[in-house]
Amino acid sequence: MTAQRTTPVPTIAELAPGTIVRVQPLQQYTRIPVGPAVVLGPFGSIETATMTLTWFWGMGDPEPGHSVHAIFPTEITVQTTTLTTLPEGAFSAIAQALARPLSVARPDIDRLRKAINEAAEQRVHARH
Repeated sequence: MTAQRTTPVPTIAELAPGTIVRVQPLQQYTRIPVGPAVVLGPFGSIETATMTLTWFWGMGDPEPGHSVHAIFPTEITVQTTTLTTLPEGAFSAIAQALARPLSVARPDIDRLRKAINEAAEQRVHARH
């Protein structure tokens, strides 16, 4: 039996790069991890995408099929935590992984890098 959803299903447009989400895949998708992830962007063009790419940063560097998966919005719950409010250890892990040369060069990664840089600036300003 599946638990009843208590939050609205996000739209692809609402799932901007850098959005922190919790993924609970449908039961038939046994290769998809359960847990926290960060949105990379739409899987395809924003106008036609039905899925979003997410990176499970706790599983290592962004690698399609391992730590990066295309997820349906119905499998996603947007978290109240943002890149700006994410605990320092998690934020640092994401930023450090994106600072390394990656096996995959994608515009999605560049959009997340931009979101990380903006959040890093906000985090610095919040401390002062």
